[in-house]
Amino acid sequence: MASGEVAFTLRGIGQPEHAPLGPLYIWNDDTFAPQSGFGMHAHENVEIVTFVWSGAITHEDSFGNTGRIEAGNVQVMSAGNGIRHAERNMENEPAQLFQIWLTPRTLNVEPRWAQRRFDMNRHVEGFGVFASGASADIDAGAL
Repeated sequence: MASGEVAFTLRGIGQPEHAPLGPLYIWNDDTFAPQSGFGMHAHENVEIVTFVWSGAITHEDSFGNTGRIEAGNVQVMSAGNGIRHAERNMENEPAQLFQIWLTPRTLNVEPRWAQRRFDMNRHVEGFGVFASGASADIDAGAL
């Protein structure tokens, strides 16, 4: 592990008290220390939605996608039939994010990645759909 990297363990595997809830596999509320994060690692057949609450995270993956996901941004990554990626806080301040892992409806699809900034002021008084598999939500602007 490189200096500044954060070790992590997937909790819940083989532990009934941490079993998935329907398609919801993991919901993390993470804080990344400055200059830390996850180096390149692999995923397959998982949908990962990341919302950066404060700070910024830098994403890179084995398909050549790169991006700096700032506070207020949402990132979606479909690992599909396999992708390697890294997420790091390259900033000098902590970054807080929520990350949601979901079981995909269809397995072994081509991996994909996207990110977008959403107007959080629009959603202060209610809920907003930032990522969805529903056509109506996508037509309305969801990733």
